[in-house]
Amino acid sequence: AASRSAVLIQGAPGSAFEACARILHPPNMPWMTVELAAQIVEAPLDLLQGARGGTLLVRDVTEFTKLEQRGLFVLLSQAERYNVRVVCCTTRPLAELVAAGGFDDRVYQLLGATTIQLPRLYDQRDDIPELAAALLNDLVEQKQVPQRNFSTAALNALRNYEWPGNISELRSVVQTLANTAAGEQISLEETQRVV
Repeated sequence: AASRSAVLIQGAPGSAFEACARILHPPNMPWMTVELAAQIVEAPLDLLQGARGGTLLVRDVTEFTKLEQRGLFVLLSQAERYNVRVVCCTTRPLAELVAAGGFDDRVYQLLGATTIQLPRLYDQRDDIPELAAALLNDLVEQKQVPQRNFSTAALNALRNYEWPGNISELRSVVQTLANTAAGEQISLEETQRVV
């Protein structure tokens, strides 16, 4: 049987947290995302019941209050009873927050066994042209934009950009370019205006 232990995904703001979590998710099983931290405080067992046998994604736990961290502790300590993998995301190293007294060590111990570090998009810059083209193709296939493609110069400009907002920023830039391009091919000049 596959391991159902909790997973901590750490990355910069704008990283592809949910995409990473979905790779860990078993097919044809429940998927739930905790939209509000208050849900963890008010009804952690209801969340586990709803995700029974599947995956429960908890977005950035970095800013959780002490009360929300206690709810997360209950959630994590009971997850095995419901056969739920809890995937938590963080934009800052939790070990540093624990050391500074800002995060509950018990929660960190339950999360820290399996940690995935997402690289910054800029650190993977050779992949940016392929990612941009794939994002653009998705928009075209979903019929959100007319047929478009990037010029080689536009893709090089995207590759060389810093991407402080990571994949979220790339997705936004591609959508903007797809919606505002004058022709079928997105040019270097159009790309430079956006980035």
